Amino acid sequence: MKEKANTYNSRGKLYFDQGKIKEALADYSRGIELDPELGELYINRAAVYGMMGNLQMALTDVNKGLELDPDNANGYLNRSLIYISSQDFVNAEKDHTEYLKYKPNDPDILYERGVVRTNQGKFELALEDFNTAIRLKQTEGLYYQQRARALEGLGRSGEAAQDIQQARNLGVGN
Repeated sequence: MKEKANTYNSRGKLYFDQGKIKEALADYSRGIELDPELGELYINRAAVYGMMGNLQMALTDVNKGLELDPDNANGYLNRSLIYISSQDFVNAEKDHTEYLKYKPNDPDILYERGVVRTNQGKFELALEDFNTAIRLKQTEGLYYQQRARALEGLGRSGEAAQDIQQARNLGVGN
């Protein structure tokens, strides 16, 4: 049954990537019926529920998936998105940090954690995240724009203005 469950999981991913949300939901659900211990199925179905705007079902599924598969980095990433949607920045930050244990050089998630930290007023920690993200991916204007917010929060307006200009140079904020 596990092999069939994996087949439904694979097809569900294809449907999801094609935007066929109902088909993806059906395949993930069928896979769970066949192998209710395969955590990835719950995590993937959580993404479908998230796309449908059903954050409670998404959270229930992702929690179950991480209970079964606690080393699933995408589970932490998916759950962080749910938390951000509900403005639970404390838990979003925790899940970003957990995700980064598996993929420490992901500039987009470092950026996202920086945004979450900025929203919590943790400007020094946010600045560290933005600096690392920019070091890894120097051509992303949003990174500079958000770093400017953290710098403003620290009272470093001159540096923030430089970052705003760099963001504009990269096509953000024009």
